Amino acid sequence: MRGLWGLAGVIGGAAIGLIAADRMGAFDPPVPVAVSPTSFILPPAEIEAAFPLTALAVPPVAIPLEFGPTPRPFAAPEPPPLRAPQPAPLPEAPKPIAAKPAPVSKPAPETERVVAVPKAAPPPSSPAETILISVADRRLRVTLADGSARSFPIAVGRSRDLIPIGTTEIVRKRRNPTWVPTPSMRRKDPTLPAAVPPGPRNPMGLYALDLGWTYYRIHGTNEPQSIGRAASSGCFRMLPKDIEAVFGLVSTGTKVTVIEGRLPKLPDPPTEAPLPETKAL
Repeated sequence: MRGLWGLAGVIGGAAIGLIAADRMGAFDPPVPVAVSPTSFILPPAEIEAAFPLTALAVPPVAIPLEFGPTPRPFAAPEPPPLRAPQPAPLPEAPKPIAAKPAPVSKPAPETERVVAVPKAAPPPSSPAETILISVADRRLRVTLADGSARSFPIAVGRSRDLIPIGTTEIVRKRRNPTWVPTPSMRRKDPTLPAAVPPGPRNPMGLYALDLGWTYYRIHGTNEPQSIGRAASSGCFRMLPKDIEAVFGLVSTGTKVTVIEGRLPKLPDPPTEAPLPETKAL
C-alpha cells in the first residue's frame, strides 16, 4: 500500500508539471487533458510517452486535489486578566428585634370606691383577780380585774372528804405536765405507773395549775365526758379548751376559793342614766 501511495504522489507531481508545460506551449500539439472540478485525467498514452511506465500498465488515475481545510495557525490562548483577590464577605449583622409596644390598658370605668376600715382589735382580757369554785354547782368562776366574770363547768372529787374547802393560791403553772399518782392512789391501785409523760394518755391533759394544797390541782383531762360530774380523786378537771383559756388569764399568786354551796349571783351591771329631754326651739 505504501508503494502505491508513493507512485500516486509521483504521478501527481508529473501531471502538475505537464499541465504547467502545456500552458506555457511546451507541447505541440497540446496534450489533451481532462479536467474535472476536483481532479484532472491524462490519457494513458501521454503518461506513457512522458514516463515510460508501460510495464506497470497503470490505468487512468484520478488524483484528487482535495487536501482538506487549511489548518488555522496556532494561537496561544490569552491569559485571563489578573484580579486582586476579593475579601470574604462579612457576616450580616443581626437585625435588631423591634420591641413590642406594651399593651395600653383602658382606664377602668369610674366606680364608687369602697375603703375597708380595719376593725379595732378587741382589748385584751383583764388579768384574773380571783377564782371561785362551787362544789354544788360544779362550776369554776374567774373574776377579772375589770369586774367581769367568766364561768366554766368542772368535775369534782368522787366524795366530799376528797374535796378541800377553803382558800389557797396558784403556786405553779405547767404546760404539758407529767402526771405522778399520789400515795393514796397507789395504795388503792398498786398497778398504777410511776409517772405518765405528756401525751393523749396523760390524765391532766395539756395544762395544769398547781394549788397551795399538796397534790391538788386545776387541770385538763383526757376524759371530757366526766366534766360536770363527781368523778375525780380530789382535783378539779376542766375541758381542754376551758383550761387553756383559764391558763392564759391567771398567774402565780392568783387567789383560789372553794365553797360547798352555790355560786353567789353576780351584781347586775350598772345602767346608764337616760339623757334629759331637750325641747326644740
